[in-house]
Amino acid sequence: MTVLVLEASTSSAKAMVYDREEGALALDTIPYGPSVGDVRAQDADAVLESVVSAGRNAAGGYDIAAVAVVGTWHSILCCDKNMEPVMKAYTWAFTGAAGTAAALRKDEAFTSHVYETTGCMVHALYPMLKLLYFKENGLLPADCLFTEQGSYIFYKLTGERVSTDCLLSGSGFFSYKTQDIDELILGRLGLKRRQFADIATYMDARPLTKKMAVSLGVRPGIPVVPAMPDGAMNQVGSGALKSGLMTLSVGTSAALRMSYGCPVISPGRETWCYKAPGRYLAGAAVQGSTNCVDWYAGDMMANRFTYRELDEMSECSEDAPFFLPFLFGERCPGWRDDRKGGFYGVTGRHTYMELYFAVLEGIIMNIKQCYAALCKLTGEPNEIRVSGGILKSPVWSQMLCDILGRELFMSRDEQASMLGGAVLALNAAGGWPDIAGVPVQGYMISPDLEKHKFFNERYTQYLHYYHQSV
Repeated sequence: MTVLVLEASTSSAKAMVYDREEGALALDTIPYGPSVGDVRAQDADAVLESVVSAGRNAAGGYDIAAVAVVGTWHSILCCDKNMEPVMKAYTWAFTGAAGTAAALRKDEAFTSHVYETTGCMVHALYPMLKLLYFKENGLLPADCLFTEQGSYIFYKLTGERVSTDCLLSGSGFFSYKTQDIDELILGRLGLKRRQFADIATYMDARPLTKKMAVSLGVRPGIPVVPAMPDGAMNQVGSGALKSGLMTLSVGTSAALRMSYGCPVISPGRETWCYKAPGRYLAGAAVQGSTNCVDWYAGDMMANRFTYRELDEMSECSEDAPFFLPFLFGERCPGWRDDRKGGFYGVTGRHTYMELYFAVLEGIIMNIKQCYAALCKLTGEPNEIRVSGGILKSPVWSQMLCDILGRELFMSRDEQASMLGGAVLALNAAGGWPDIAGVPVQGYMISPDLEKHKFFNERYTQYLHYYHQSV
């Protein structure tokens, strides 16, 4: 049985053809061009066009039994009554609502209600704050309909306007208590329930329309799984829906997640809680990851070196400078969307190689903060499964292992989120009954204990600069 996965990520459209017996058969990636926009605000129809093109390229010649749609958490798209976009789709990277969030956090009662009800902090990351910002600035059209980029793609594929509980759980609107949009939050923003779609789960597949079947080059009427977030799909694709397994995906941003049967909320509000298929995810995330690496290699170094060359030249020393990776604000543990990043302790003796080392180290130091906060809440995991762009760098991967001081399982599958989508598509077509039973392939790496001691000493200094930052 063969299925097609369509993924709209932050920076590219992806498609994968996956067979239950043979694994991945085809993969196509289309980086977003100027017609889409930047990572913060994107043309929803241009994203759709890129996703469909990638799907058509990958699916050619295969008998596809089902389709899954994968999107990203925290996007928001406003449409008119005919589901035509009236604004761009705003992603997690849009931080224009930072001032709105800072002002709203002063309302302790409302902040507490939002966090304890939805698992989301009052932070510019979340669609709830984006909509409030648009409304306060007269940018929100009256009576518009709200959806996510992934759900918009699903609507175009099937004609059905639904949002999954998993995607909505990362919006700041979804109540775990009612399993619906929270009425108190709606009232605070002056919005109506009918502006949001009906709520679906991963089991509520809908048939593919004839028009979109022609566009994709597949059969009409095959089941399409409603849009799911890439973070939740990473948990499925990493075989980590069972308790005791932590996933750590390191890409544009980075996130740590553990699966539970009920919501898990941090008393100190250092973590978040979203939904996964049939489960809940307790997690923590960093805003700056490979985007900080790209900033240094591109904007600072003018792309003079490849990433491999930078890895080979990076220098570690006891007096290396420190880097706070908050170029795009902070998520966990402090939720300071206005926090600034940069280098600390730089002298005229330091070279660009030591600065690059500091960038790699600083990102992982923030990950370690998140790891500590999550373990305080959930306990130490039995195993940590790592995926994402970090696997392309043996230097950075080993640094992660040394800083955390834990053995790490490094996934051989760079497309864990798409694999998760394939599992749900196979499930919809009757070809994979147990979505928690996903076998994974990879290898273990172990920490260097002397380097772990070295990094622990530097972590203390990193925290000193962190608490001094604003």
